[in-house]
Amino acid sequence: MKGLTYIFLILILSITTFANYAEASNIREKVCEDLQKKKKLNIKLKQCFNIANELGQLFVAHVDGYGSDDPISQGYLKLVKDYDVGGVIVQEGMVDDLVELKKSLERLKANQETPLITSIDFLSIPKNERKFDSIFVGIGWDSEEDILNWRKPNACIKRKAYLTALLQKMTGINTALGPVVEHKWSSDIGAGGLVDNTDQTTTEMYFDLKDAYDELGVETTIKHFPFTPETFNLHRDNKDTHIPKEKVMSMIKIFGDISSRSDIVMTTHIYNSTIDKDNIATFSETWINLLRAGGFKGLIMTDGMFMLSKQDKAKIFLSGWPHEQIKLSDFDVLFTAKAILAGHNLVLLEGSSGDLKRVFRGILEIIASNTDVGNKLINQINTSYKSIMDYKSKKGNILRQDLSYDSSVFNAALELLQDDNLCSRDEDFANLKHAVKKLQTESSIMDFDSLKSEIKDTGIIKPICSDCL
Repeated sequence: MKGLTYIFLILILSITTFANYAEASNIREKVCEDLQKKKKLNIKLKQCFNIANELGQLFVAHVDGYGSDDPISQGYLKLVKDYDVGGVIVQEGMVDDLVELKKSLERLKANQETPLITSIDFLSIPKNERKFDSIFVGIGWDSEEDILNWRKPNACIKRKAYLTALLQKMTGINTALGPVVEHKWSSDIGAGGLVDNTDQTTTEMYFDLKDAYDELGVETTIKHFPFTPETFNLHRDNKDTHIPKEKVMSMIKIFGDISSRSDIVMTTHIYNSTIDKDNIATFSETWINLLRAGGFKGLIMTDGMFMLSKQDKAKIFLSGWPHEQIKLSDFDVLFTAKAILAGHNLVLLEGSSGDLKRVFRGILEIIASNTDVGNKLINQINTSYKSIMDYKSKKGNILRQDLSYDSSVFNAALELLQDDNLCSRDEDFANLKHAVKKLQTESSIMDFDSLKSEIKDTGIIKPICSDCL
């Protein structure tokens, strides 16, 4: 009897030991193991694994073709897979071949278990079949140089939006980083944002644009909440804009109206002490709560986080950071952590692949600390991850819907878009839409299994480094 009892106890001990044992199965989890080896892990290893496998979905990475014949280099293809990145933004100006861009984005999508957000700045449309160019297509600003000029009388907004969305969709983009829907802040006009000077309100203009984008299956990201300044460049400086609270509330209402048709809003690094004297909007729960109170229920994305490293003043907004709990000197990590804690679901990291890895590890170090701020970060990452998964579940077919590249359709759309007489070219536009309908009928949800097999067979994803921690 004692022998059976002994065997039973050994069996229980073995089961318990096995249950508590965890071993990294991917590069994300290996970061946790490395923190454990360096005595920096003060939470359970399994818990660190769970967060590590969620964190990448919050990141939207810039990808480009530096040092590669492929528009999206091998290093970025590996990065997106290894860190399970939630989205990518193509670096315009680095793409010389739009056909190859489409193939590269298909490879990126094929490597992800969940739909990948593939974006390009809404300012960018193809200049020709082989090159993107920056042409302004916001609907809130006025520009005589803007060939699309949404504000011009009879601007044919739906047609221009349809053609822009078509060119983006045909090259593998499923989410436009735009439109810009606010005016710059100007002390001369005494108001910030969304000032209408046509018969249509900004809300009506956006709805027209959104109708066209929906027809092509391209998502939009409305920006920038709450506004952008006119008197200085946010990429290099940040001053107090002092916009009166009543003006801010009127802007928030319009953002709320517009956001009823959008699932993603981008904030920007604006500082307005009348709303939050301690934080820029990027770090501010107050600003995020105002956006939510205005009716927005979708995903909230930051503006580019690395532009903050160019602003000396940005560091003063870390005054609320609990340095006694977490002593980090990497401001990019601290800025990212504060943005997530404020309530952002997606964080735009426009640096290199090495920058993303560094921020990823830094966030896990904060989480591993088992401090109050680390635990709050865990909760917010869990919340954002769930929101992202809900969005991708709802929009999965749209994000993965392919539209075959057709050179004649592409060039016809490009020619129409740049024609001042677009509004009167009814027959040409109707013929183009008929050709697109045919392409949509022939296209389908991407066959990811065959793409994965192709990637495996061709060895397109190759190890970049032996130690990627």
